[in-house]
This record gives sequence, structure tokens and C-alpha cells, in this order.
Amino acid sequence: MDKRLCRELLRSLEKPQASKRAFIGLDGFVDSVIHVVEKRFDANNYQRFETIQAYAQHLLEGAGLSMNIEMLPLENKIGGNGTFFASGLEKYGVPLTYIGAIGKEQVHPQFANFACKPGCRRVGVADPAQTDALEFRDGKIISSKLRPLNELRWEDLLYALPMEAFVREMEQADLFSFNNWTMIPAMSEIWRHILEDVLPRLRTGARGKWAFFDLADPTKRSKEDVLEAMELIRRFHGAGFTTALGLNLREARLIGAILEGGKAVSTEESLEATVRRVSDFLKIDCVVVHPVDRAACVRDGVYFETEGPYCASPKISTGAGDIFNSGFVYGLLRQWDSELCLLTGVLSSGFYVRNGFSPDLEELRAFCEEFAR
Repeated sequence: MDKRLCRELLRSLEKPQASKRAFIGLDGFVDSVIHVVEKRFDANNYQRFETIQAYAQHLLEGAGLSMNIEMLPLENKIGGNGTFFASGLEKYGVPLTYIGAIGKEQVHPQFANFACKPGCRRVGVADPAQTDALEFRDGKIISSKLRPLNELRWEDLLYALPMEAFVREMEQADLFSFNNWTMIPAMSEIWRHILEDVLPRLRTGARGKWAFFDLADPTKRSKEDVLEAMELIRRFHGAGFTTALGLNLREARLIGAILEGGKAVSTEESLEATVRRVSDFLKIDCVVVHPVDRAACVRDGVYFETEGPYCASPKISTGAGDIFNSGFVYGLLRQWDSELCLLTGVLSSGFYVRNGFSPDLEELRAFCEEFAR
């Protein structure tokens, strides 16, 4: 990693930060983090499937036969793109309002300590979805039960947060980010209502506000749906928001293939070419892509890339991309240059995968010091 850049980040972290507020949504999950048991030795000792490939081969060998698989829950915790993203920003001291599937009649117990710091507020619009996150050393398989998100509508948001209050939240926010488009079928409709019904009511307009989008893995959505989402993101840019889209490498290649008319993007393609393809199509302020060992963005037409603190044996990987996004966007809110934003993102996720929780500013500073020497 770049020692000079790490030292520059340490100096920037010492400077006072102006108060910035975020308005974030929209999902909410109770996640069960799970190991898939390959061999059971006794009640307390087991060997898990280390890789997705090994697990897939085991499943393939059972085709046409019966098979029993032991799923070992390690912990239950909050999950979701929006909730992880908000948690990361909350740890960095950003006051925020979170609206989403964290409990309809009352906040779900799993979210008792979520968005509860001074200056934070939470608004429940639906019960949480449920997810089993099967963790492997080379990735994860996420199995979700999504009925609360499938049924979520714009009217549910207005029931929980009437238009006047919704407008007030948008006016007070320096960052707007309603994430997990893939798993919320009505998200495009919700974005459209914000553009057409909420923005005209803002006395302050959208100037000076960031809009950050994370689609989540769009594999199961149609090409037409993805292109519609891209067009709506462009409309946020056209409405005056400073607009950014965050993707992991697989998502960037998938969207790149859609933009190429369905032609698969080569895995040998350079990271810069992958990021630029999406950026050139969208023509928004920033597109950021985060592979596991680095991150890159095109911001105002200029390409930047930063090496990350790669971890070969992560303690946890579910949510790492969202924690990267929280670090990157924290840098945007502090008006840092692109390299510092990328570095903050990769350090945030690097700390997370090693420790199983996102860092606060002191922990980020200490982690950065390890690479500044």
C-alpha cells in the first residue's frame, strides 16, 4: 500500500470535520452467518467446506440422490446493504436517519443498537427480511427470504414518514442513499417518486447534496430493469445531485455486459476499462468499483486506483462491500480527494474483514498507521 497516501490520510483525519447528515434506506435483514459442515468429529469439533468450489462439487455428487447438509449458525446480526452502509457511517460519527425494513410495528430486537447514537433516527416501514449467509474463504452464498422487501411500496414509506416529514429529511440531508435496488422490486418506482414528488418540494433543491447508489447483485433482474435503473440514476444527476454509483467487480462486469448488448466482458479486461465503460455510459459524477484487493473510481472523468490491505483469510466477508462504501462516502462528505476516499474505503473494509465489525475513527486511524510506517 502507498505509505505516502496513508500518511496523508492520517493528517486529514486530524482535521475537524464539518457536520454532515445522511438520509439512508431502504432494506433490513436479520442475517445468520453460517459455516457448511464437511466433516463432524464430535459435538464441538468440525471441518467446514473451505471453498464454494468444494461445496458445489459435493452438491453435484449428490445429484439424483438424497443428501443431508449441516448448516452451523455462527451468529445472528443485522444485515442489508443499506443497514451495513449506515452502520459504517454511524461509527464514523455521521448523524443520519435510516428508513427501512427494520420492523413495522416496532423496531426488531436485532436492530436495538442500530442508528441510535445522538443525532440518529430510525423509521421502520416493514419487518426485516431473513438471510442465510454461507461463508467460505473464497466468497459467500447468500440465501434470502424476501417477502417484506417484495411487498414494500412507496405508500409504505409515506405511511411511516408523511410527505412533509420526508421532504424535511431530504432538505436536511447532505447525502441521500436508498440502496439494494435488486432485492426491492419497487425501488425504481420509489426513486421516481422522489424525483417527481419530493424534489419539487425542496426549498433548497438538490445542489450540494450527494446521491449514492448501490444496486446490489443485479443478476436476477432483467436487462430492461437494469437499464431503467441506470436511467433513473442519471436523472438524479440531472436534477442537481452530485451522483455516485458503487459496484463490486462482478457487478461492474455484469452491467458492462448489458451495456455491450449482452456480450460477456473478459475477466482479463483491465480494471480501468471496466470502470470507464460504466462511467462513460452513465455520465454521472463518480463510479467506484471495489475488487477484493483494491478499489478504483472514475470521478469527473479522471481515473484513480488504490491498492487495499488484502486479507487472504477473512474473519467475515458478508457486508465488506457496504463497509467499503461507507468509508468511501465518508471521504466524499469530508470533501477529500479521490485517492483518499478510495483509501478510506479499502481500509474500512480491510479492518472489517479482519475483525468482524466496522471501525470507528480511532480504530481506522490505528489501522492506517500500520501501513504508513
